[in-house]
Amino acid sequence: SVVTCVSNLSYQTLEATLEGFTIAGGVGTLSYERTIGGGVYIHGEAQFQPHVLFNLRNVVVTGNEAYYGGGIFVGQENTLVMSGCEVTGNTSHYGGGLFGNYFAKTHVENALFQKNSAEFDGGAVYGVRATFDAAHSNFVHNFAGVNGGAVAIESDLSSIAIESGMDRLPLGSAQRHPTYVSVRQCTFELNTALGQSPYPQNYWGGGAIFSGSDSTEIIGSSFTRNKGRTGGAILNWLLTAQISDCIFVENEAVEDGGAIYICESVTSSFFVRNRAGGQGGGVF
Repeated sequence: SVVTCVSNLSYQTLEATLEGFTIAGGVGTLSYERTIGGGVYIHGEAQFQPHVLFNLRNVVVTGNEAYYGGGIFVGQENTLVMSGCEVTGNTSHYGGGLFGNYFAKTHVENALFQKNSAEFDGGAVYGVRATFDAAHSNFVHNFAGVNGGAVAIESDLSSIAIESGMDRLPLGSAQRHPTYVSVRQCTFELNTALGQSPYPQNYWGGGAIFSGSDSTEIIGSSFTRNKGRTGGAILNWLLTAQISDCIFVENEAVEDGGAIYICESVTSSFFVRNRAGGQGGGVF
């Protein structure tokens, strides 16, 4: 990794800030036979609940690669706050731009995620039982081979953990750490999730957002010309999404849900020329 922030302070929080830099050409830190955090690696390694609060301000993260988190990797229970940043052209298997590990918290404002790609999930952002909060940010032309062309947040504790060795969690952790996705006044355009999973299920895709989080809130955002196998713009796995004051234009699903596949409620939103190869041109 180009930048590494590691805390070994037990029961304490280490706060650090990086401002005005460009982070480029990183290939990650080797962990459990996989590379993580191509550009930035944030981690706590003390025995008793170390935490890192890492601030990125006006930083460009570009052209990095790793297996997990091509641009940035946020370790378990750590927090990343991004303001005025650009995350572009990073690649990975999971989380082209950013990967949030168990119960990590990522807050993004006035940021650009563009042309990041993931072979599997989360072209721009991927989280496993993590929380993701974005405001006044743009997600443009990101790509995922399976889920979440721009953003994918998973609730499953087993799929990646077993593969990566990151499954050593205290009993009851999931119950103590409810996860959420919050998107406010953001733009999602030309993101793609192909939904090409080796597993025989229909719920793959989410051209812009794939959410399996405990709660999902999307407010005042626009979704234009995103494409997914299921859910051209949004695929909500757990039926928890509340969507309001949004605009959906020319999104496309190969199968069902041209704009949205499964949500709890949609209010005060506009749907224009969305289409699906199966059912629900606007919402399924």
